[in-house]
Amino acid sequence: MHRACSLLLLLTVLPFAGLAQPAATPPGPIPPPGRVLTDHERDALRAEIATGATELAALRRDLLPHPEWLRWLPDVEVLHQAAAWAFDDDTLYTDKERLFAHHLLQLARERATELRAHRAPWLTETGRVLRGHRSHLDGSVQPFALVVPEGSQAGPRPALVWLLGRNERRTELAFFAEREASAPPLLPRDTVVIIPYGRFCNATKFAGEVDVMEALASVRSQMSIDPLRIAVGGFSMGGGSTWHLAVHYPGLWCAATPGAGFAETPAYTHALAPGKEPRPEWEQTLWRWYDATGYAGNLFQVPTFAYAGELDPQRQAGEVMAVAMVAEGLSLERHVGPQTAHAYHPDSKAFLTTRLESALAKGRNPFPSEIRFTTYTLRYPSCAWLRVEGLARHWQRSDVRGTLA
Repeated sequence: MHRACSLLLLLTVLPFAGLAQPAATPPGPIPPPGRVLTDHERDALRAEIATGATELAALRRDLLPHPEWLRWLPDVEVLHQAAAWAFDDDTLYTDKERLFAHHLLQLARERATELRAHRAPWLTETGRVLRGHRSHLDGSVQPFALVVPEGSQAGPRPALVWLLGRNERRTELAFFAEREASAPPLLPRDTVVIIPYGRFCNATKFAGEVDVMEALASVRSQMSIDPLRIAVGGFSMGGGSTWHLAVHYPGLWCAATPGAGFAETPAYTHALAPGKEPRPEWEQTLWRWYDATGYAGNLFQVPTFAYAGELDPQRQAGEVMAVAMVAEGLSLERHVGPQTAHAYHPDSKAFLTTRLESALAKGRNPFPSEIRFTTYTLRYPSCAWLRVEGLARHWQRSDVRGTLA
């Protein structure tokens, strides 16, 4: 099991361990083992990784007296780490990935040379840029990627946080390979797109959620980003992530566009279906931590346009959220890709991109005259100018209605 996500997967799987019947063949590890390297391939990578580790240690020592430059060391470390971990964990699946490991190590050396000279040219690069930040959660170095528009712009730029779908082979190395090769499907013009890694396949839960917020904070600390024009979107598991972040952080986003995905636990996982083992009360209570349906009223503050293909079973997320929003006196803007399975229809993709551009241009109101806010936990206490600092009963629904006179 991949070292960066073993704890997260354990925490995610254990509550649902009773849902599935025992399989005849036990499931394999996630991510699965990669291909076997030849002795020559293994020796070449091992030597290059060892040399890079020695150089990184020396660079770290040299930069200690210069914190203004030491802060950019994660942009070097994260490239070396992605290659080294894929090698150590035997998660190089193709010859193309093996060659990409050498590419990352070379890029790490180039950045190390620049940083030693007190330069960091990648900070002003445009297009697709591979980056890293140091997590305050555990001190680890975490990957993220950017798509930076060409040219200059007067004033702060809008930003889109884009969240990825599930891929059980998406190691840190595979993440960087994807991000260097292609941009997200929705790419609004003149917008900085931030793609967090989120510690493997956890739909931005637990440490994955922290990584998203830290990647966004890292970008905002070094680039001119308009805090009133930040949107969130994603597809498949990334759509589930979008539902989660949109309803739990309603004071942050000017728009949300979840594509497919999932929005709650019991219906999506059939946890309460007839014949299933009854779920304990504590487990059902903790569903309120992440289930977006219970927080649907918070989308009063967030313009949300959902998407799913007409033939996609994951259209269920938009359906249950639409029902939950009606119960709050709201309606959900939904778009359906005609005769489309689990993908964006080209016409829908073009429309949603335009819709995003309009929402980003408008931005959000930092002082809305009315707030409707729901929470179940002080883990999610705020919306715009409102902050809840105490609950009479934790894990029970709490509602706040506020107006500015």
